[in-house]
Amino acid sequence: MTRNFNGGNTMTAKTGGLARTQPTISGMPSLETARAIDDSDKAAGLQAAHYRLYPCMRELEQQFDAKASELRAAFVAACGEIIGRGEEA
Repeated sequence: MTRNFNGGNTMTAKTGGLARTQPTISGMPSLETARAIDDSDKAAGLQAAHYRLYPCMRELEQQFDAKASELRAAFVAACGEIIGRGEEA
């Protein structure tokens, strides 16, 4: 990025060996550049959210597995009692 004579910024891009200057509006990047930055920021934000939330999801899965194991054991015990009572009669 370079400064032009009136203090505004311009962005230069090389295309086919020629330098093409894209003027910016009040120091802001061109719309094309802004879209590229937005897409990059979205991807980085999604990745950061994934890394933030992944440990919480793993913890919840472990809690679910532990509770499911307890419930399975209780179910098997209840079935054993019912079967045991049927054999006594």
